[in-house]
Amino acid sequence: MKTRNTIVRVGIIAMALLCCMEASAQNNRRKVNQNRRSVPTKKTPQIKSDSLIQQRQQLEMREELDQRALKQPERAEVVIVNLNEATWQETPPPPPPPQMERVEVLNSIYDVVEQPPSFAHGNVMAWLCQNIHYPPLAEENGIQGRVIVSFVVEPDGSLSNIAVVKGVDPSLDKEAVRVVSAMPKWNPGTQNNVCVRVKYNLPITFKLEDPEPKEASTPQ
Repeated sequence: MKTRNTIVRVGIIAMALLCCMEASAQNNRRKVNQNRRSVPTKKTPQIKSDSLIQQRQQLEMREELDQRALKQPERAEVVIVNLNEATWQETPPPPPPPQMERVEVLNSIYDVVEQPPSFAHGNVMAWLCQNIHYPPLAEENGIQGRVIVSFVVEPDGSLSNIAVVKGVDPSLDKEAVRVVSAMPKWNPGTQNNVCVRVKYNLPITFKLEDPEPKEASTPQ
């Protein structure tokens, strides 16, 4: 009888243990399920095809604008004519100041002017006859002829750029240049009431009193 009661008690305890183990397992399952539910799942953003197309179009438009800007030539100074229409117009270059024009006129050499230069000390030929010296070598050899000397009358009346245009003999040419270089100042030529540089050709004739002089041949 005692053995039977002991077996019954052992069976009850075993049943109780099984029930406890089953309950514990169920609790563990519930906790695992709750933990799974509590962890948020990461959602991958959906990329819309329209937004990609718009971004691509914007990039293409920017590239096209950059290429146009590189191809356009550089402009000079520009001004907005009409703010509403936003039209651009290049400004013309400013006119040169009057001082620059005056300097250019003074530096130019004229052949013909309104008022040509003139000798300021009477007759130029009379002055030449008084101041010229016939070269002895040319006089001994009977050399004579006409030498044409060219020079520029400056705005202040002085002479510059003295040179022989047509010569006869080296001694006569040298004397012609010397006497022209020793001449006093002339009255300058004027153009538009402004004293300017004027080119002048002056013939100087060397003539001997010998009735049969030996004329020198003009060098080629």
